[in-house]
Amino acid sequence: RDLSKKKYKMNFDIVVSNPPYIPLKDMIDLSSDVVEYESYEALCGGEDGLNVIRDIVHRLPEWTFSSSSRAKHCWMEVDESHPRHLARWLSPGSVEARRCGVEYVESYTDFCGRDRFVKLRVS
Repeated sequence: RDLSKKKYKMNFDIVVSNPPYIPLKDMIDLSSDVVEYESYEALCGGEDGLNVIRDIVHRLPEWTFSSSSRAKHCWMEVDESHPRHLARWLSPGSVEARRCGVEYVESYTDFCGRDRFVKLRVS
């Protein structure tokens, strides 16, 4: 059953996600300790690794709908190639950010120093 068009009205202040984000080309190089414990669907985010991330971004406004004036945020683990794409796509004030209702705030590094986490703001 396809739930991709189903609406889920929520009232979250924050969304935390570790979606499938590995680009298809990188799936072949995953270590056995990863592929033996996670399904393909839980790991692969499509050709560029952004398929599920794009869906999350488009759904954030409905998930965080509220009359509250408090800022709503999404924290997400991503591939190290994604922060620069998300920063460009969802640049604060850009046409795309206004259309989606979501802006890129900043990225954070993991313990190895790789850009692996992003913070988004729902406007």
